[in-house]
Amino acid sequence: MKVPATGSFESMDDFVNKVKTITPDYYQEVTRIINRHLKEFVDEFGRKPNLADIGGAGVFPFDITIPNKICIIDIFQKPHHIILPDNAEWVIQNILDEKISRNEKYDIVIMSGLLHHLADKRNNIRRNLTLCLKNVKNLLALRGCCLIFESICPPYFDTLQDLLFPIYSRILKGVLKFPYARLLSLKEITDALNSMNYHYSMLDFKQIKQHYCAGYKVSSKIYPIRYICVAYYT
Repeated sequence: MKVPATGSFESMDDFVNKVKTITPDYYQEVTRIINRHLKEFVDEFGRKPNLADIGGAGVFPFDITIPNKICIIDIFQKPHHIILPDNAEWVIQNILDEKISRNEKYDIVIMSGLLHHLADKRNNIRRNLTLCLKNVKNLLALRGCCLIFESICPPYFDTLQDLLFPIYSRILKGVLKFPYARLLSLKEITDALNSMNYHYSMLDFKQIKQHYCAGYKVSSKIYPIRYICVAYYT
């Protein structure tokens, strides 16, 4: 099976700094949650965890000194201005590749703002979501944890996006040079987790008033999304 193309961030030369500048409150909350899990892992197991950050683009929303090893898995080359710490590597791979495999297993896997970019040229968001979650499970070590940070849309908005996807996806990819995107509803995410019998829990996430949208800051009054954090376990 050919891995579906999900676009690229070619329009964003300095994505890491721009996204942090636009939504600092979001990354403060993400960092708080991830660091708490990292420290709890050290306390429980008496060792540093191996961590994989899928689609994080080198943002590093956590204390890089806590993990033993860090693996960034992304679909594009590492930007030249990003300097990796000694305990990190950058692997070019698509999480939708059905043959995805790593010799290393990870105690904690992070996906921040990734799920809505799983859409491809023909949308296929639900199918790709299921495939992504299956592949992540194959990367997790025994008693591992995956932390999903995602912006979700109201229930009615998922159907509207499906109807308009052929139009707005061309604008995203062709004009803005941005990845394909299709926001998921909470039900779509939990349905996918339930269908695979994954044990998961919803973690508290403080909502923010300004959102990142295709390189711009947008008020929550205009862009009706909210943020969630889901933790699921092996």
